[in-house]
Amino acid sequence: MFIRKKSIAGFKEIEYEVMRDSNDTAIVVCNMENIDPVGIHTGDSVVVAPSQTLTDREYHMLRNVSLKIIRALKKLKVDVTYNLHSIQIHSNTIL
Repeated sequence: MFIRKKSIAGFKEIEYEVMRDSNDTAIVVCNMENIDPVGIHTGDSVVVAPSQTLTDREYHMLRNVSLKIIRALKKLKVDVTYNLHSIQIHSNTIL
């Protein structure tokens, strides 16, 4: 068995608060971002809501996954915490 450990120090720490009702209607109440990167204890870190540094693509990706998580768990309230390394987007521009 091979186990590879990789540090996530320096990644963004993002949290989504999600609620769902008995009809399976789910909403994101808010998303929050720790100003300090991963590695600083959450209790010692400044948090802002809504997040300030996510791209539109990152925001929607995490939002959609959060909604899938709460439905899969069949819970009424879930706080989902992500450690995010910015998504690299490569595109070809045709002029």
